Amino acid sequence: MNSPEVRDTIVGGILRKCLKIHEERDGQYGPSEDAFTNTASVATRLSLSSKTFTTLDIAVCMVATKEARYKYALRHTNMKNHSKVVHDCLVDWINYIAIMENVRILTSTEAKNEI
Repeated sequence: MNSPEVRDTIVGGILRKCLKIHEERDGQYGPSEDAFTNTASVATRLSLSSKTFTTLDIAVCMVATKEARYKYALRHTNMKNHSKVVHDCLVDWINYIAIMENVRILTSTEAKNEI
């Protein structure tokens, strides 16, 4: 195993990259919870089963998508730019987990405020 300093550098680097990407995306597309709310509206409109999608549903789907891609990338070591693909998938997955938790808390807080 690596020393604690190396481990902290790796973990810190991943988390710094997550924050950088998150801030860039929010700058490009606006707050992620707003984008997910808009996506939920579109998904509801397109639904063939008349399902009403929520912002949290979209967040869960994004986490699931990124997890699946991360696991796929880990198994396919011969893919082009393998290390970069794995790293990018991991960063996206971590960010979507954080966004999902943010949406869950905001949704829960809004529900309590409506009572």
